[in-house]
Amino acid sequence: MRRILLAALLLLCSAFTVSTASAEKVLKIGFVDLEKALAESKPGEKAQAEYEKEVKSATNKIKAKRDELDKLKDRFNSQKDSLNDDAYSRKKEELISQQKDFERSYKDSQEALQRRNAQIVGELVKNIRTVVQEIGKAEGYTVILEGSEQTVLFMDKAVDITGLVVDRFNDKY
Repeated sequence: MRRILLAALLLLCSAFTVSTASAEKVLKIGFVDLEKALAESKPGEKAQAEYEKEVKSATNKIKAKRDELDKLKDRFNSQKDSLNDDAYSRKKEELISQQKDFERSYKDSQEALQRRNAQIVGELVKNIRTVVQEIGKAEGYTVILEGSEQTVLFMDKAVDITGLVVDRFNDKY
């Protein structure tokens, strides 16, 4: 639906010109690939590196918990034949409790990383939008659309201002 709407808007915008009392003004359209701008900008690269550090730290913590759980399982399996029923039940309950704790920690870690990623991307996109608005006003664009090669069926490279946005974003942030 978004693609159809974008294509219709493109067709509509390219077919019309806006007339003013003093002169005829042609629509000026630009496109920005936000994914590319995020990936290629210095602030985007910096944020990605910081996020990867956070992921690595979280992964190491989860791995340590997993290793601890595996050791507990190994001890249980090596001792289970020599344990009486009461001790066997206590050890098994401890193992189940540790397994649940590990699963909760893993899930919490994943959710925290997802929230952090959304926060980082949200802030970057907000800053890129500010830069795009500044470019739009300064350069006289009628409209600047977000589009990538996956969402736009055809786009003359002359209207792709992603490189300009990345340069200005790097300068400003």
